[in-house]
Amino acid sequence: MKKIFTLFMLLSLYACSAKQPDAPITLDYKVVEEYQQKVMTGDTVPAHKKKAYSDSVESPLNASDSRVKQDKRAIYSRPVLIMPSVGYHYSHYR
Repeated sequence: MKKIFTLFMLLSLYACSAKQPDAPITLDYKVVEEYQQKVMTGDTVPAHKKKAYSDSVESPLNASDSRVKQDKRAIYSRPVLIMPSVGYHYSHYR
């Protein structure tokens, strides 16, 4: 039984670590060249999408500067007491 279990574990380890074959990727080199040309010129987003995005943005980048500042209060929490104890009971320092 131990041999079967060991064999199963080794086979599963081998199966999980075996490299999967890469799927063949077909590239249309004309499209790749056109996109690289757009990247070189900096024109990757169409003009109508640029305008639609700029119209949809209503808040400035630093929106936190226009918010009302609130006072931050420190919440006091009791310190954790670590004390040795014997048995099952609550400490009298609670």
